[in-house]
Amino acid sequence: MNNSLKKQLGIYFAVILAAIILGGSIVVYGIYDIYRLNKEQKVLMESSVTTLKSATGHLEWIDNLNISINTGSEFTGKLDPSACLFGQWLDSQDIDQIENEEIKAQLMKIIPLHEMIHHKGGDIIELIETDREAAYSIYVGEMVPTVDSIVESLNLISQEYEGMASHYGEKLEKDILWTIATAAGVIILILIAVAAVARKITREAIDPVLDVTNAIFELEKGNLSIDISSDRENEFGYMINSLSRAVKNIGSYVKDIDSIMSQMEQGNFDVELDRDFTGDFAAIKNSINGFAGNISQTLSNVSMASENVNMGAGQVSMTSQMVASGTSSQTELVDNLIGLTSEISADAENNNSSLSQAAVLFDETVQFMDRGNHEMANLSSAMDEINDTSQEIKKIVKTIEEIAFQTNILALNAAIEAARAGTAGKGFSVVADEVRNLAVKTAEAVNITVSLIENSTSAAEKGDHYARSTREVIEEISQKSGTVLETINQVAKASSKQTEAVSEINKDIEEIAGLIQTMASSSEEAAATSEELSTQTDILNDLIAQFRLKN
Repeated sequence: MNNSLKKQLGIYFAVILAAIILGGSIVVYGIYDIYRLNKEQKVLMESSVTTLKSATGHLEWIDNLNISINTGSEFTGKLDPSACLFGQWLDSQDIDQIENEEIKAQLMKIIPLHEMIHHKGGDIIELIETDREAAYSIYVGEMVPTVDSIVESLNLISQEYEGMASHYGEKLEKDILWTIATAAGVIILILIAVAAVARKITREAIDPVLDVTNAIFELEKGNLSIDISSDRENEFGYMINSLSRAVKNIGSYVKDIDSIMSQMEQGNFDVELDRDFTGDFAAIKNSINGFAGNISQTLSNVSMASENVNMGAGQVSMTSQMVASGTSSQTELVDNLIGLTSEISADAENNNSSLSQAAVLFDETVQFMDRGNHEMANLSSAMDEINDTSQEIKKIVKTIEEIAFQTNILALNAAIEAARAGTAGKGFSVVADEVRNLAVKTAEAVNITVSLIENSTSAAEKGDHYARSTREVIEEISQKSGTVLETINQVAKASSKQTEAVSEINKDIEEIAGLIQTMASSSEEAAATSEELSTQTDILNDLIAQFRLKN
């Protein structure tokens, strides 16, 4: 692509970049020159101001010396030539580097005179103390003319520096104007170049893209009759022309496919796409040709299968009639078998009912025995409690017996003490006798109670022994009864299973009878269906004959 848009835009951008670099360099150089000239002008102006101030300073210096001579006041000026403003300025200057010959000549003239007046000033200050008139004479004859000459030279130097600064100022103004004009020109050229590039991009890129976009919108709607072309010899021109060729190729493919499909719609499958389809369309061509061949082969196979089905339908009709006649005799045998199984099932159900009632009665007996066992357990527990209570009563009776014994001893001691007391203790002796009698009766009652409690305890122990023995017997009977009940339940379950098995056999026989009847009906229906199927295969063959198939 000699006229590649990418290459053209690259050239445009390269030119713009070169213009920016060149213009920028010129502008930067102009700014640097402005900075340099401004710096030089500033130095010149500072030098002009410094020399002018030095001239004024030396006039003040000489005037101060005059006042000191005439009035005898202290001299406040500087006597060191390097300490004054001009001397400091001279130290910062390199006279050999000064290009202005007039300035250089005036400085060479001033330097010795400047040193001379500062040294002479020192001499005059010392001479004031001894000879004021001589000091004044030197001041008027030598110092004043010399200072005037120095001031005149400094004024000339200041004027030269001012003139040079003015010259640099004019040049600075010209450079600023030239730099601004150059920058403006570069900006204008860049804007013109950018506008040209934008116009180029719009004309060569954006407009073709819009054309392609509109064409794609039409393709999206299914419109293959669009007409799009371009005479541009760049990427977008080639893209548009390629799209146009692609749309035309697709349109021709669609027309060929539509023609083939129309023929197949009318029943003609003896067709084939013979033109070349490129790219992914080759697969579509192969699919259509394969579809037509497969349909032809399938319909041929269906026609052959239909003939075979027609022949088989006749055979099925004959077989069905034979099966229908054989099922009638089987139905009579099955009816007799159903009667026998019904009687067996009734006997099994009666047996199962009797076993169920026996199991219920025996289960109730076992429950009563469990209740008796529970009551005997309660009785044994009560006997244990009576035995425990008897033991506690024994302890209480023993305590009462001990109390009676102690009471008897106390009564005996009281009787002894009453006897000792004589007549005074008679009343107390009577009480002691009564207490002793009460103690004796209590001891007798305790003995009787102990005897009764021992008899009761013995009877309770015997009752507990008999209750435990009875409980063990009842538990053993209950266990045996449980075994008998389990056996009755197992027999009942076996009888129930037998009844269920007989019932299932009866159901199976009934289902067999139903199947035999169904088979008989199905045989008759199959015979009718076979005849109908034969008729339908004839119709199917007539329909297939309407299609044009490949050989």
